Amino acid sequence: MTDPITLAIAAAVAAGATRTGESLGEAAQAAAVALVAKVRARFRGSPDEAVLEQAEAEPEPAEGTTGLAMALERAMAADPGFAADVGNLWSQVRTDAVASGDAVVNNFSGQAETSIQLRDLHGGLTIN
Repeated sequence: MTDPITLAIAAAVAAGATRTGESLGEAAQAAAVALVAKVRARFRGSPDEAVLEQAEAEPEPAEGTTGLAMALERAMAADPGFAADVGNLWSQVRTDAVASGDAVVNNFSGQAETSIQLRDLHGGLTIN
């Protein structure tokens, strides 16, 4: 079974940077362009290049997108650096898509004993 996040990334890559970034802010558009370029570069000259081309030809959620998601999962499992880059770029795309108006988005990566998110704090704050 394909991971839903990987499937969403595959759909975004299949749609291409232009359509993926149409409704996004500048930062997310740049991340979408970088994400598509990263995946295209990774698949160029590999057996999965045909899978990418098929997904780009039929970007609507279909078998092509599912095939691309499966190819992405294999590539990310084989190369943790590629997986980290794709994950970071996807976080940038999604953060901007979610954070509109007065929204607050908290992305946390790594380990911490405590993580705190604040917005519009009026008055004092004591953390012990």
